[in-house]
Amino acid sequence: IWDRWMAIGGGATTRPIDERLAIADAYASMMRRSPDAGTITPTVPIQLAKLYVQWQVRLDQVPRLIQDGLRDAELENKYQRDPNLLAEEIRKRQSDPVAMNIWRAQLTLAEYYLLQNKVDQARDAIQIGLANVESRPLFPLDTDYGKLDAADRRRGWLRLEGRLAELEGDIPKALVLYHSFMQPYAKMLAGKTNTSPGPELANQIAEVKKFYLAHGGKDESWLEWISSAPKPESTA
Repeated sequence: IWDRWMAIGGGATTRPIDERLAIADAYASMMRRSPDAGTITPTVPIQLAKLYVQWQVRLDQVPRLIQDGLRDAELENKYQRDPNLLAEEIRKRQSDPVAMNIWRAQLTLAEYYLLQNKVDQARDAIQIGLANVESRPLFPLDTDYGKLDAADRRRGWLRLEGRLAELEGDIPKALVLYHSFMQPYAKMLAGKTNTSPGPELANQIAEVKKFYLAHGGKDESWLEWISSAPKPESTA
């Protein structure tokens, strides 16, 4: 079961949807039977919610799964080892598992509302997610690692802000937000690094490119566009 779950856990797979759901159900059942086997971050309900939104199935279960997942995260991490027992270098890089669950849950909730064209709820979810970057950081913000991680997570919300602008019919704003989201990946997509996007990021990039091409962009200028500096009015 574990191997099959790992094959679909990222969401991007060509397996038939019935097979994917059967694997997800078997994995969830296995974890319920062995609750003391260990903790998983994000929790199983939040992982399932993410997949259901990504696959656009069982959407009626998503809000409950998110609530259950956040409750499980709090319970699983109620008792933590005293951080003072750890070496300073380890403490600086130790993540907050509850904050990690909150981050993933909030992303999934925003995606859920955007998928259903619920603009007000999506806007609220995104604003809460952005506020959580500072109020519930994954790593200590007084460290270089924590500052880099916070900047990366803040940038990750740009794509969802772009999708929100799409729903609101503000095409120029959506393009500015998508452009800012894409900039860190310019060198990778130009083949100037030894890395390549994973399945989830590849799908996100494909969605942005599709929007770019549908609103005046040209395929031959795609890399130039994502590599270009933001226009002055978009940096405010």
